[in-house]
Amino acid sequence: MNRTLLLILRLAGGQVAMLLATGVVFGAFLLLGLAPLIYDDYVVRAVADVSLAVVISAFVVVYANSLGGVRFREFLLGWNRRDTAFLAIMAVLILGMAAVYVLLVRGSGAFAIAAPALPVLLVGIVGELGVVHEEVLARGFFLRLLNKHTGVVGAILISAALFSLGHAIFKKADFMLLGHFMAGIAFGYAYIKSGNLLVPIGMHVLDNLSADLFIQGDNEGVSLGMGVFQFPVHLGAAERLPYDLVLMLVELLVVWAVYSRRQPVLQPHPRWLAAASVASVVSRREPAAI
Repeated sequence: MNRTLLLILRLAGGQVAMLLATGVVFGAFLLLGLAPLIYDDYVVRAVADVSLAVVISAFVVVYANSLGGVRFREFLLGWNRRDTAFLAIMAVLILGMAAVYVLLVRGSGAFAIAAPALPVLLVGIVGELGVVHEEVLARGFFLRLLNKHTGVVGAILISAALFSLGHAIFKKADFMLLGHFMAGIAFGYAYIKSGNLLVPIGMHVLDNLSADLFIQGDNEGVSLGMGVFQFPVHLGAAERLPYDLVLMLVELLVVWAVYSRRQPVLQPHPRWLAAASVASVVSRREPAAI
């Protein structure tokens, strides 16, 4: 089979695996009578987010290993002090930048400040873990598979585009797709340079948390009831996209500073290269899967 066609089919298969898993989760919530509460109850919303993270991740990893051309061992997970330091730096920068930016753009008199209740905040933070399945699909599967066909730059850009377009399935297509694309570039670069899927997952959690706390403007974010800054009109494209661009550039710079100062800018982490090498040897010994 033509390599390009095979790549397209495998990428589409990953998206289908995600949709099937989503159907399984929401079907279960319907049977339990909890579906109507997902958008009104922060606890049910958090449970739904975590359920989606677990079930979709499982579907995608099993599909990738069996038919998708990405082995289990290529979903790189690990932890070290550098990763801890990196995410600590990112937590301060991302949360601080979001709060300061809204203050600068809207002014302190344009919104109310309301500290979320601690139980709501804690449950909401748990709900942010729903991004795990997005990273498993977009970076763990799409990026790894694309890197085998297009190289690092193409893999980062195309996986970021697929990540962005994936948001249009469940949300309206608007200027935020460009923001998702820019975030996807930063997450992809972080995965390749750190060799650890937990790093872009952590960045994604922080991005969403900062949006829910400071940028969303009301309680309609990923996790309900978490907004610290409350303003009636959401940030428009002219206000939001400059922030997303600056955030992407800052994240790319910090990734480079922490993981790549003594290496070529686009050289993957040794763990990334080692996993790709082992998987290549295994794939040559086995029949090709569609």
